[in-house]
Amino acid sequence: MDCVSPILDIVTRLWDCTANRAVYICDLQDNLNTLRDLKLELENISKDVETRADFAEQYQYSARTNQVKGWLQTVQLKLKEVDDILQKVDTKLIMEELECLEKITDIGLTFSSVDFVLKFMASPKLQSCITRLSMNDCEDLQSLEISSSIMSRMEHLEMLRIRNCLALREVKICLENGERMQRSESNCFRNLQILSIWGSAMENLTWLIYTPRLKFLYVIECVSLEEIIASKFGSSEIEEDVEIFSSLKQVYFRDLPKLKSICRRAMPFSSLRSIKVDRCPSLTKLPFTAETAKSLKAIGGDRDWWDKLEWEDEAIKHSFTSKLQPTSVPVR
Repeated sequence: MDCVSPILDIVTRLWDCTANRAVYICDLQDNLNTLRDLKLELENISKDVETRADFAEQYQYSARTNQVKGWLQTVQLKLKEVDDILQKVDTKLIMEELECLEKITDIGLTFSSVDFVLKFMASPKLQSCITRLSMNDCEDLQSLEISSSIMSRMEHLEMLRIRNCLALREVKICLENGERMQRSESNCFRNLQILSIWGSAMENLTWLIYTPRLKFLYVIECVSLEEIIASKFGSSEIEEDVEIFSSLKQVYFRDLPKLKSICRRAMPFSSLRSIKVDRCPSLTKLPFTAETAKSLKAIGGDRDWWDKLEWEDEAIKHSFTSKLQPTSVPVR
């Protein structure tokens, strides 16, 4: 079919830009607009070819050849590769420009590459002004190491979002100069208020002891998660009197099949307004005290899960029964 021949020239030119990515990116200022123009041209031509092929099959009873199929598949693969490069280049340019700015006080960044996560972790300037940070689809990110000095510099961080980082096993707080695992005003994420984790390989979230002002906690589809605060919390390595979750207002847990514990000991959760638990069959105990009932307005969960909960005594159970708002969750 002659209608597909224009693709060859565009694909060849795109290949010149993408086959040797390192060389291309080194000269990205001169090539970026060209690459975007070529991508748009290729998209338009491939749509025309697809339309003509569909027309021929429907009205002329002429099946598209293997050559046409192969060309169209090549185009889709090449377009995806170009999209990936453009995304990385855009992030690189933005970070370089931000580093050059003399006065920046409030920025939000989204990363989908381990390279840029690591670049951010090595940039005191960006850490000092970040307020919103998202890490999405960082497939190769297995461990995120954060020193106490980095935590201190990220004093303005208010929102942290981790999504589809399916290889991420741990967020590791690396203490410096022999510091004990304790929290102080200068040794924590002092203003982090919103944390959303959707898809990871973490087994616990013990690093949350360093989020004293956390208000909203959302944890979804973390199939390896067993504990929020690990059971070793309270051992000799960790200060017993650290108050955690004192600012927490809203909690949502969903699709956490292995989650069995929020924390080792019961705590007042004095600011908690609502907690919702969906498809967390192993969570059979809530670490609440009678004090929690004073602020708590609602407990969302299906009746089956509620009936299997274990309580310290009937008085505690009774104080929370009126808070239950049964939910109907579709079975997967």
